[in-house]
Amino acid sequence: MAQAFSLLGSKVSVVNRSSRLFESKAGDPEAASILQAELEEGGVEFLSSSTIKKVETLKDDNEGLPVMKVTVEDQEIECDCLLVAAGRMANIEDCGLEEANVKFEVGKGVVVDDYARSVSNPSIFAVGDCCAGVPRLTHMAGEMAKLAVQNSLANDEWRLSSLVVPAVAYTEPELATVGISSKEQVSCL
Repeated sequence: MAQAFSLLGSKVSVVNRSSRLFESKAGDPEAASILQAELEEGGVEFLSSSTIKKVETLKDDNEGLPVMKVTVEDQEIECDCLLVAAGRMANIEDCGLEEANVKFEVGKGVVVDDYARSVSNPSIFAVGDCCAGVPRLTHMAGEMAKLAVQNSLANDEWRLSSLVVPAVAYTEPELATVGISSKEQVSCL
């Protein structure tokens, strides 16, 4: 979204708690560095290793839209649009999972086995962002759904551990990863 808004003429600042893009273990540092450099060249400003301290509404502009002041560390940024992407968390509390004997971890999700079945009630399958220990990616959710349908309706034994699922950032250049990163490869040797 940062690149899209920048290409449309907006001044864009990305506040990133991490020191670089895609710092999670699935992220490839080399690819992230190349992509960030491309985005910066296109006008996107990155405030890495930063934390938002405060967001205030200052006033309405002449079109009735709010103007906000975002305090990041010791810097203040005025903006009329704020997009918050804080990650995904499984919202599984108060769903009656205890009554169904479905083991879950608060904030992490339903604990599933390699066949996408609940470890405590194998009659129940779970897929996507509601599962603990599974990458929260759109493509992963789709592949898990196929696996659960195949295993539950066709009595197959497809395994989560056998899935090879890409992670994609729809930017220019596009960034897609599958398998282990160059950093993980070094530690495997």
